Amino acid sequence: MSTQASSKTIGIVGGLGPWTGLDLHRRVLAATPVEEDQDHLSIVHLARPRAIGNRNAFLLGDSPVNPGEAIAAVVEDLLRCGAELIAIPCITAHAAPIIAPVEACLARHPSAARIDLRTLLEAELLAAHAQGARRCAVLCTVGSRRAQVFEDLAHPPGLELAFPTAPIQARVQSLINAIKADGSPTWDEAGETRQAIVDDMREQGCDAVLLGCTELPLPRLPIEGAHVIDPNASLAAALYNAATSKKS
Repeated sequence: MSTQASSKTIGIVGGLGPWTGLDLHRRVLAATPVEEDQDHLSIVHLARPRAIGNRNAFLLGDSPVNPGEAIAAVVEDLLRCGAELIAIPCITAHAAPIIAPVEACLARHPSAARIDLRTLLEAELLAAHAQGARRCAVLCTVGSRRAQVFEDLAHPPGLELAFPTAPIQARVQSLINAIKADGSPTWDEAGETRQAIVDDMREQGCDAVLLGCTELPLPRLPIEGAHVIDPNASLAAALYNAATSKKS
């Protein structure tokens, strides 16, 4: 049953945050049909959280150090270890000034490829619209909002993106920070924060929600009647398909 001989090696840039890297790794394992250890895909997972600066701080102008340079250095090491497909499970890291050093790095290694989260999210928005969604709430970091990562996404006419009000955005960022610290909190533990986020979405008439930070899928977000876009699920599926040369 093993597909190792014909599959590509996945490289995960961990530490963005660390729990998200583990979640992505786990999802790739879960997506792989196996009967024994040897059936699993080869994955190189390198986490250097202390070497990679805060993405929000850079995008907000609070730090002059571009974390993209350190991310590119991790990518270089992953490639040296034999990785052929690179995954960066952090949407804020896909802001143009941060991802630029990574793209420059990969340009020097034409045999390697990066699975682009932005492209995956665009496909998910298209699918949500096809299933009837008309207004999609975007929950993301303050850095992604400042860099307009989501405003720049291609999305179908008839699907409007909606963002939290400033007070709710602050709560979303606080929740993301809490998930980074804990790794496995539940939405029930978020209490008033969770309810405020859900109420804001409903007041804006949203029938879909894009979890626009890869920390947010770690707890489960119960929103009845809403189409939920999970970036970690999309990235794991794309990695498995690309590694095994399957079309999604």
